[in-house]
Amino acid sequence: MDLALDAPELHELPSFCNDRLHVTLRGSPKLRNHQLHLVAEPDREVVKESVHGAPVGFGARRRQAARWHTRPVIATLPDQRPARVRLEWGLTGALHLLGPDGSASLVVVVDVLSFSTAVTVACDQGVVVHPYPHRDPAAADALAARLGASLAQPRGDGRLSLSPASLLDLRGGRLVLPSPNGATIAHGLASTGATVVAGCLRNATAVARSAAEHLAEDPQHDVVLVPAGERWPDGSLRPCLEDLLGAGAIAAALRDDHLSVEARAAAQLWRATLDPPATIQESTSGRELTASGWSDDVTIAVDLDATDTVARLLDDGTGPAFRADRRFR
Repeated sequence: MDLALDAPELHELPSFCNDRLHVTLRGSPKLRNHQLHLVAEPDREVVKESVHGAPVGFGARRRQAARWHTRPVIATLPDQRPARVRLEWGLTGALHLLGPDGSASLVVVVDVLSFSTAVTVACDQGVVVHPYPHRDPAAADALAARLGASLAQPRGDGRLSLSPASLLDLRGGRLVLPSPNGATIAHGLASTGATVVAGCLRNATAVARSAAEHLAEDPQHDVVLVPAGERWPDGSLRPCLEDLLGAGAIAAALRDDHLSVEARAAAQLWRATLDPPATIQESTSGRELTASGWSDDVTIAVDLDATDTVARLLDDGTGPAFRADRRFR
């Protein structure tokens, strides 16, 4: 198989089996027409590995910053079926559980601190919330301008932001809300055909009720709980306690015989947690927000069943956006 790639695209190389991969690098004159030849053996994939401690010197870092090799391909992971209520972390986990057709699934994005809580608070006030991936601020600004929407900014100075406290006084209108976790997951799920809702502690019982209704509508329907997690500085997923508890609060209100072992474990954690608000306040994420002066956001987030609003992701022609779904109230 022959590929021609710009240098920045190298990290996006797909996996190939039983094939010889020829990669032509495009970019600077020094890169053009250079080829990389790797053979991906059966059950192995082509991957790029960073090389730490490479010699520092002119040209050395560029030559030895990374190397390509093959590694075993992990067999296809089970998707927790036949359980009808399943749980997996992040966008990759959600897409894995959905499979090629998500139309029968209700997906609950659980980002307690703070995306799902912020969405629920805003939709409670009649706001339409457009989730946006965190990686492209300029595009988010352009979207807000096109829609005549407010754009959430970094927390601080009384600005609208991911801080739920900053959204309490909103009344109607549109808000573009970027975030690295919940918003990115919701945006990535928008084209799957699944029904996507925002779940948090503030609406846990209402979301569980909507999930139970979804399951009762059709024996083929299922529910996918997606704790969003946080990010380490290197961009990798950091599973976090508050999102697992949020997913567990929803799972605990559903029939136990519908739950996968992952969803059941989250439900058991929720039931075993004697004081969920205090636990979340003492969690890594809770302490981080409190230390940064955002303790009110934690207080708002741990207010269990403060609302019966369920925010559903819909597209009215302006792009995917959360709004209060009256069907679920």
